[in-house]
Amino acid sequence: RALACGAGVKPCTLALLGQAQRLPQLPDAVWHLEVVRERTWLADPPRGPFRPQAIFVIDCATMQVVHTVAHAVRDALTLNQLLALLAEAFLGAGLRPSELQFSSRRLHDLLERHLGMQGLRLSTAELSPAKRRLLEDTTRAREEHEEKERWCGNPAFAGVVLQRRQPGLLSIPGVTPAFLRHLLFAAALFHRSRSYLYYCRGVAIRVEHDGSGEGAEAGEFPPLVALITRNPVGQLGFAMATVSESLDPTACGSQSVLFVDQPTLPFEDADLIERYGWDIADPTAYPMPVVHTVGGAMVRPSLRDLQWYEVALRSVALLVTHTFAVPTFEPPERLCASCAIQTHKGRVVVRLTLPPSESMSFDLDPCGGLTLKEPELPEPPERPLHRARSDPLLGGWASQRGGSSSDRLAENSPRAAGRPSPVPTPEPSMATVLTPPVAPTA
Repeated sequence: RALACGAGVKPCTLALLGQAQRLPQLPDAVWHLEVVRERTWLADPPRGPFRPQAIFVIDCATMQVVHTVAHAVRDALTLNQLLALLAEAFLGAGLRPSELQFSSRRLHDLLERHLGMQGLRLSTAELSPAKRRLLEDTTRAREEHEEKERWCGNPAFAGVVLQRRQPGLLSIPGVTPAFLRHLLFAAALFHRSRSYLYYCRGVAIRVEHDGSGEGAEAGEFPPLVALITRNPVGQLGFAMATVSESLDPTACGSQSVLFVDQPTLPFEDADLIERYGWDIADPTAYPMPVVHTVGGAMVRPSLRDLQWYEVALRSVALLVTHTFAVPTFEPPERLCASCAIQTHKGRVVVRLTLPPSESMSFDLDPCGGLTLKEPELPEPPERPLHRARSDPLLGGWASQRGGSSSDRLAENSPRAAGRPSPVPTPEPSMATVLTPPVAPTA
């Protein structure tokens, strides 16, 4: 009765819990409940697409999945659904554990009072490497079955399959989360400066030297040209090219940072950005560094190329902000500038000239050359306050809408909204799976 009072728990769920409470309880049995996002996107017009969730219950002693269920709706998980899922897991195993673990503190707090009355101890624990491997192996096996039995030979799902198989940025040798945090911060600075609106021609860039002893060494990067591009589907790109490629529009675009929406990212990158909460300028401006090979395949650039992108994105944003973005600025025939910027390695000095010359000359004009210095910016935030981390209680799109986690929970609460708890829908049909472009080109 105490559980049912104002808790939004249905009578059928209470009946299941009553049956589960009569099961034997093993004193040393520890189970772990984990909610993960599936590696697919579901269309939900007129709203944007979302990633469904899957709930797993793991036996920590045998390292086996005791129970799993899909949550293929955008709405948040409710107390009634979680209690019903656990009751079904208990009944399916024919026993109750003595302890239940959660990675999410909010899941723990939501269920603590109700499961405490069932005689269960609740605790929080990080997902161990062994449990993570188990979930990954289980998910991969399910995906392989899905691709083989349901999607085989259907070109409509080629984009989703490609996203699953594309390697993430962390798979590049030498790339670390600390570096990616600075790279994505540089991409956000570039996109917020709206440099692509003020100047769309090539900018020749050469890294000169560092000013602090910690930056890039002179000559570490060869002189290259940064190009702002648009591909046939309208995606913004920040391309790397040689001077000869920059003069021939048909030859450039093989390597670039594309700014795309989240459903276009490789799933490994989408999960990584969501896990760390890195800063993204706009829901349509997730940076995706790619290299398009001659055969049409899409691979990831090297660490050296990513380091150049970090320098180029910040220096171009600094230059355009102080020149073309100023209403009273009158562009000369040739503009040269020296920019001091901060990178993950330290402060570096960069020479820029536009338009680039065939000789790639970077001589500053004594009368019109500019010397710019990036202001001291704070370290890129690990989890910006305006972007909520993914939470199983927030629904599929909450992390992109931002806002307080407690506010989202209140909005999604059946009790607060005065409506019954949503019931999970059946597994979506093939027609509802969103398919992104197979290989967007710059």
